[in-house]
Amino acid sequence: MSLQDRLQEDLKAAMRAKDAVRVSTIRLLRAAITSAEQESLRTALNKERAKRAKAGVSAQDVELEPELVASLQRAAALDDAGVMATIRKEAKRRREAMDQFRAGSRADLAAKEEAELAILEEYLPAQLGEADVEKVAREVIASTGASDPKDTSKVMRPLMSQLRDQADGQLVSKVVQRLLSGQ
Repeated sequence: MSLQDRLQEDLKAAMRAKDAVRVSTIRLLRAAITSAEQESLRTALNKERAKRAKAGVSAQDVELEPELVASLQRAAALDDAGVMATIRKEAKRRREAMDQFRAGSRADLAAKEEAELAILEEYLPAQLGEADVEKVAREVIASTGASDPKDTSKVMRPLMSQLRDQADGQLVSKVVQRLLSGQ
């Protein structure tokens, strides 16, 4: 079952259970996924139009065959990795909003964002703790030969490719900064 199918089934279950927060969160997530797919399609269509535009003709005036448009639509549909990236992006937005609401003494809105974040995190893989991130970071630092904070980018690239779905980028960055500064 794809992640989008799971979201659809979970939406139906939440509607039956009358879980308003879950229904709202899943609908917002599905809207974000649709938006990402539409943006991908728009980009693909514009590239194709630009390729076919002739001298003196605007790329927007180029007509594309329906078969080509249908093919581009299928290609623009997000796979599970794309859906996962969208979920991560939405979770990050919830974390940032939660922090801002707490800073603004709006505990009620922070609690709402926290509830939505908890629902989004159900769809994300389990995140590594700081100790696990530190262990992997030490290995990457040793393999890259990084020794001071200037080498952060040298460490972050391979480390983030290794921990892509398993750890938050801010946590990884904080751990790398701490290790490279010798604390």
